[in-house]
Amino acid sequence: MKNSVQRDIIRSNILHRYDHPTAELICLSARKTNPKISLATVYRHLDKLIQENLISRISIPGEPDRFDPIWREHIHARCNKCDKLYDINIQLLDKLSNKVKSETGVEVNDIQLIVSGICKKCKIN
Repeated sequence: MKNSVQRDIIRSNILHRYDHPTAELICLSARKTNPKISLATVYRHLDKLIQENLISRISIPGEPDRFDPIWREHIHARCNKCDKLYDINIQLLDKLSNKVKSETGVEVNDIQLIVSGICKKCKIN
């Protein structure tokens, strides 16, 4: 996809965020720089960034997709109270892929794992 000012704004916005924003939040933030950016434009550019392996999409049933600047496989922990997502970087996914392949013959090409509970901050409050 051809570089554009809008694409650069959207890309910069997502690549410098670790709060796993929705497209709507990215759009609101991008509009601070360019008020004419539409939500459709944001979705279009996010899809391209995913195709280029620059970001990843996090799908949680019943919720809007969120976007992550970390495109490699990793685990997310989600707080059931505040809905915050945390990145968990452990080497568990390689073991899981190998176990799936040895037991089923299925060669894993993608894993999305989200564990849920209550975060420290919410537990205190």
